[in-house]
Amino acid sequence: TPEIMYLVCSGGYELILEELLNHHEGKQPFITGTLLHAAVQSRKKNILKLVLCDQHFGDCTHHGASNNTMEANESTIDVQTPDSWGALPIHYAASDGNVPFVKMLAQHGANKSINAQDRHGDTPLHKAVEKVYKIFLDDIDIDRHIFRHFGAKSGSNMEVVKMLRDDYAADVNAQDDDGNTPLLLAAKYGKWEMVKMLIDKDSKYSADYNIANENGQTLIHLAAKRDEMEIVQMLRDDYAVDVNAQDNNGNTPLLLAAIYGKWEMVKMLIDKNSKYSADYKITNKARQGLIHLAAEGGQIEMVQMLIDDYAADVNA
Repeated sequence: TPEIMYLVCSGGYELILEELLNHHEGKQPFITGTLLHAAVQSRKKNILKLVLCDQHFGDCTHHGASNNTMEANESTIDVQTPDSWGALPIHYAASDGNVPFVKMLAQHGANKSINAQDRHGDTPLHKAVEKVYKIFLDDIDIDRHIFRHFGAKSGSNMEVVKMLRDDYAADVNAQDDDGNTPLLLAAKYGKWEMVKMLIDKDSKYSADYNIANENGQTLIHLAAKRDEMEIVQMLRDDYAVDVNAQDNNGNTPLLLAAIYGKWEMVKMLIDKNSKYSADYKITNKARQGLIHLAAEGGQIEMVQMLIDDYAADVNA
């Protein structure tokens, strides 16, 4: 049955799969996606090559291609059939950080759908940035940032992200259903080296650091509330990012830093010696300013500094 073939394929049982493929009469619907999805999930190159080269699924020029290359000039394999969540096989490979699999799929036409979005708006590049997996043995509804059968693990996935961006011109500014670009997801998951790589001015595919998510927060908002001093300073001093930009709740990076108790970040942002010093008088939609948040947080030293050095209005 298709279900058995799917499990055999995703489990990486090459000899059994080869025998089943010899008696398979073409594509049929599988549990969650196509046999190609299962092949990617197996993480075994020979399994993927078997499915890509099977007479019912495609025709490789060299069935016995080497481990490093696979010619597919005559391939008829459909690499653009989504699973039940709208994800293509290349979404799976990118999420798994599997560089060889991404290349193999791209050679079979997946490069034409490099910016395809699943039902949550995620492109393969979003998935490569996220790289969060969890085992699910049954066909159940899953969290949006998890793939079935992938096993719990995490990592930066830098190589796949670079390859998708530089070699396949993946859209670095594509937004998912939450308004997150790959850059904002990297910040959300605390992948700051990836953030630096994505906003590198020397890259012709440098990401837009001024794009906001559905909460109205840009990269500098996320970095400020996570106490990423180096990133905030770089955005402020080298990229001239607006340090007074307000999110949907009226919070600036300064106010978010205060809300999250990042007081060293607060001091850096209001430093008078910087020509990009943040405006400490701005209030959010709850009518809270920096002095209110400092007082609520029991930051006596900060309150005193605002009064003595900044002439803050204690009656505001």
